Amino acid sequence: MFDYKSRIQYSEVETVKAHHDIKHRVFRTALESLGIEDNLDICTTANIPSKIGIGSSSAFIVSLLLSLTQYQGRDLDKTALYLRAVDMEQNWLKETVGLQDSAMSVFGGFNLIKWDWNNNYIQPTVTKILNEEALESLESHLVLFYTGLTRRAEDIAKSYISKNNTQNLTKGIVEIAERGAEKILDGDWEGVGHLLKESWNIKRTLSNSVSNPEIDEICQIGLDAGSFGMKLLGAGGGGCILFVCPPEKQGLLRNSLSHLTEVPFTFEHSGAQTFTL
Repeated sequence: MFDYKSRIQYSEVETVKAHHDIKHRVFRTALESLGIEDNLDICTTANIPSKIGIGSSSAFIVSLLLSLTQYQGRDLDKTALYLRAVDMEQNWLKETVGLQDSAMSVFGGFNLIKWDWNNNYIQPTVTKILNEEALESLESHLVLFYTGLTRRAEDIAKSYISKNNTQNLTKGIVEIAERGAEKILDGDWEGVGHLLKESWNIKRTLSNSVSNPEIDEICQIGLDAGSFGMKLLGAGGGGCILFVCPPEKQGLLRNSLSHLTEVPFTFEHSGAQTFTL
C-alpha cells in the first residue's frame, strides 16, 4: 500500500524501507536495541527546544523506550526503565552524560537520589523528600529563564571530564546537594538559594566552557534584583538559569531580565507514563 516501511516524525519527517536507514540516531538506536522490526508510525512533539540544559534529551529517550516496550507488551517497572535508558545513553549511543536526567524523567517528583557507587554508579535509591504543600511553597520561589544560548551537553561535559580535580569538585557538589535537602525540608529557601549559588561557583571551575561573560552577567543581574541564588542548569555553556527569588522580588527580577524568555514550569509527580487516546 505504501512505498515505505516506517514513518518517523520529529522536526523532520523520515520515511524508510528499513530501520537501519533512519537518520535520527536515537530513534534508530532505540528500535535496534529493542529488536523491533515492525512497520511503525512514530510522531514526537515537545513544547521546549532541545539543548537548553533541562534534561529534554534524557526525557525523550525515556519516553521513547517506555512507549516502545509497552508496544512490545512489556511492562517495565521504573527501575528497569531507568537502567535501560542509561544503557542506551552510555553504551549504545556512547554519550558523555550523567545519570541524573534519566532518573528524574523516570521517577518524577522531588527526590534525593543516591547511586550505588560500588556498582558502576547505576543502581539508584530514590527518596521523595517533599509533599505537595511544600512543593508549592518551593515553586513560588523559583523562576526559570532561557538564556537563548544552545549547546550540546556532551561537548561541554567532555571539556571537563578528564580534569584531575573533577572527582573532588563533583564530590563537593554532591555534599551541597545533601545539605540542600536539609534546607529544603526546613523550608529555608534563602539557604537553598545560597547553596545553589555555591554549587554553581564550583561547577563553573570545571572548565572554561561552563560559563561565559554573558551568563555571568545574567547571574549577577538576578542577584542584584534580589535573588537568593541561582544556577545555570545542565552541563553549562548555555541553556536555562534557575533563580531562587522571594515572591516579592520577582517583579524586579523579571523586569531586570526582560530580554530573556521566562520558562514557566511545575513539578511533575508521576514521572514517565503512557496514555491511551
